Amino acid sequence: MPGVAYTTDIRLSNWCLGDPDDPVSIGIVHGIETLLVTGDSFPDEGDLPACVHEDADPALSGTAWAPQP
Repeated sequence: MPGVAYTTDIRLSNWCLGDPDDPVSIGIVHGIETLLVTGDSFPDEGDLPACVHEDADPALSGTAWAPQP
């Protein structure tokens, strides 16, 4: 809905790749546009999750989007 802010909690796990250039950002691709997700740093510089299984891909998960009160 236009004009309404939404929130979700996002978690990144099993980071076995090299360190990315900081800052890391998240974008939502909608058609031909990319909407940057705003909020707190994701993750803090140098604070990527540990590599748990080298033969598995990194995982990104999140909670359902909810309108902010």
